[in-house]
Amino acid sequence: MKKVSITALTAPFLLGLLACSTQNVIEDTLSTASQSSSSSVELRRSCTNGDFRGPEKNYELWMNSWNTDESTTTISLERPDKGFSVIIPYNSSWGNSDCQLSPYGEDENTVRFGFAGVFEGGGAIRFNSMILAPARSASQTMTTIMERQRPDREQGILPPGMEPRIITVNGNTAVEYFDGGFCGQTSYEVIGKKFNYVFSSTCDVDISGLKTTLNSLKISD
Repeated sequence: MKKVSITALTAPFLLGLLACSTQNVIEDTLSTASQSSSSSVELRRSCTNGDFRGPEKNYELWMNSWNTDESTTTISLERPDKGFSVIIPYNSSWGNSDCQLSPYGEDENTVRFGFAGVFEGGGAIRFNSMILAPARSASQTMTTIMERQRPDREQGILPPGMEPRIITVNGNTAVEYFDGGFCGQTSYEVIGKKFNYVFSSTCDVDISGLKTTLNSLKISD
């Protein structure tokens, strides 16, 4: 089992990530998701937000109990009302010694997925997310991102050559961009019809798993 650990995240940042980590219990998730392989997902207690907070006692034991193995299957997630469908990688072993992660956690505008890992500052998070943003064109997206990143460029946090760029992903137009600072990460804003879809992996920890879902995105009317 590989170990994922990142130090010194601030508490507000951590709690913001925790807020929608495990919104759906696994029984509800599996009732709406189909697996692309014959592997069955074992049912056990589903992780809740409380499971993501590090205990005061036996912290090291808790920290090492999170499973971050490679995915073993995939789950289909379809949301016609939000204009998308995706394939999400999953491993039923994900979670820790006390609970099992659901294939994904979902709230109104965010889907979180992939394994969870530990931040030594006090808790664990799921690294990958897809955020639904207001629909806008690629040129509008480029302009907005360039303006937002202007202070970082002036301060040298983002070096030359790291400007946003327009790419094509699975037939969809997307803007790829990099944010520096505390921990740099790559994001992809895919241009949609009902929404735009922003994919990112915190600190690029699980960029491979993120791209599996990004490359599967299908956009509908």
